[in-house]
Amino acid sequence: MNDAMSTMPRDFPLRRVSLPAWVQKLLRENVSSIVAASHVHAEQVRAHLGLTATPPTLKSGGSYDIVVALVPHFAEPIPQLALRAQKILVLLGTEPVLSKISWVLPGALVLVHIEMATDVSTLVYANSTLAEVKALAITDVLPHRVRSAELAQTKQALWAAEDREATLLVEKQAMEQSRSWKLTQPLRGVMGETRTRAERLQANWKNLSTDFKQQLTRLLDNQAPVQPISFAANEGTQAPTVVVFAFVPFDDVGGGQRSAQLTRALTAQGHRVIYVHLLERFDFALGRHQKSNVSRPGLRHLSIDDTTPQAVLDAAGKNAVVLFEAPHPALLPYLKACNKTGLATVFELIDDWNTTLGDGWFSEDTAAEFIRHARVVAGTARSLVDVLQARGRADALYVPNAADEQLFRPAAKHAKPAEFEAGKRALLYVGSLYGDWFSWEHIRSAAAECPDDFIYLIGDCPPRRRLPPNVRALGPRSIEQVPAYLAHTDIALLPFAPGKVSTAVSPIKVFEYLFMGKPVVATDLPEIRGYPGVSIAHSVTEFGRLCATPLAAYFDPQAFIAGNTWTRRVEQLLRHAQVVKS
Repeated sequence: MNDAMSTMPRDFPLRRVSLPAWVQKLLRENVSSIVAASHVHAEQVRAHLGLTATPPTLKSGGSYDIVVALVPHFAEPIPQLALRAQKILVLLGTEPVLSKISWVLPGALVLVHIEMATDVSTLVYANSTLAEVKALAITDVLPHRVRSAELAQTKQALWAAEDREATLLVEKQAMEQSRSWKLTQPLRGVMGETRTRAERLQANWKNLSTDFKQQLTRLLDNQAPVQPISFAANEGTQAPTVVVFAFVPFDDVGGGQRSAQLTRALTAQGHRVIYVHLLERFDFALGRHQKSNVSRPGLRHLSIDDTTPQAVLDAAGKNAVVLFEAPHPALLPYLKACNKTGLATVFELIDDWNTTLGDGWFSEDTAAEFIRHARVVAGTARSLVDVLQARGRADALYVPNAADEQLFRPAAKHAKPAEFEAGKRALLYVGSLYGDWFSWEHIRSAAAECPDDFIYLIGDCPPRRRLPPNVRALGPRSIEQVPAYLAHTDIALLPFAPGKVSTAVSPIKVFEYLFMGKPVVATDLPEIRGYPGVSIAHSVTEFGRLCATPLAAYFDPQAFIAGNTWTRRVEQLLRHAQVVKS
């Protein structure tokens, strides 16, 4: 699994969130009283808006029409917004039935009819002037910059309009070269028809593009200008530049995610890499997003908010390979721009996004665009390759995850980490601790079966989680620090809960465990069946027993290492990209 999505926090107290101006205006015009709303602090909202009236509790058995005001995640499609609104109300104990949705740029209003199953007072209640609306819920206010979200929407509309304009121009040129056009020229002259339908449509699109450009200019008034992307003369060789569009920055989750691993392998081979990330790094200790400051030879690292498709194309060059790791709507204009200029585009399906991993942004229609139009498609798990092939891509590649052979070397000597208890067996898990695919139940079973051993967890641990006395949460570590912990580990753990997410996962950590020659106890994940040194548990109880007495015998990791390095994965992807381009 790609660890990137595990860094997205679920709750944001109001003290770290400013209500956007459009939300404030909407509330002032339509709301007379407020109680709590999801994770938003009612008292602070009331004070901010100067509202004093106290509403009654929504009673069990009552029927209400609720309006949920949402800030979209980037260019989130309308169906996904509606689904997110329903999920919010379900969490509040209601039984919602979607009624309608309308845009209030840069947000959306979702009208949902609810039947109360219990008494609920956790809504923003309103005596509204809106027709048939009795309550207004303002929830899910994200700490993303609203101006950036609005800008991203406008950019996409602009690029779509320009794309349509280019298509119409091609159609017009083809029409003018056709035999029927030449035969009807005298008739058009007699009738004074000097502009064809295609020409009129082209003019309309030009006007539309101009309007969008003006709107974009207004939005950019308070934005820093896009800086050109450049490399020093001594960075990289004549190897093609590779553009990597990733979810999170290079330095997120310790730098262990697939996009960062591929980038290391690419720069090691002399490629220049332009790394563009969608989200900022979330610092769990501080409870907020942090701007990344990554500086590595041969790497240019930037947020999608700080660039444009044209800036990327200008820097990449005509022989570039462009890698997309997620079918995100904000990346679709980049895919179209790269394809239009003839670059080799590669789409990697690295997870089943139609799960909690894709909450708030995933769209089947957008995913279909990436699958259909990328020059090369690859799945990191066999089940994901099956998905690609079922959608018409018989040429889909199987490119699972891997490990860094230079970093994870079984013969290397490492000092014993200070956190490890002397004289005790060490069981270790490295990775995300936040996702619903991680099974705390399996960890508790292992702790109970191994009372004299210690289980160490590396990763951001949810606050206030009660752990057994022999389980230690060490917090996050960079990927460069992980080999020292594995070197002194007796058993490596992979406790993923069964489900859609884990069925489609190629766990990066299992490769790193095995590269270090460590026996692994794992739940039954389809991708790792048959891997050497891995003992599969088919139940929570069996997982604990295997941790107490591992079944896997010693194995020589060299053969496994040879076929599963990031260098091999990069070579496979680039080889197919260059074949398709040629």
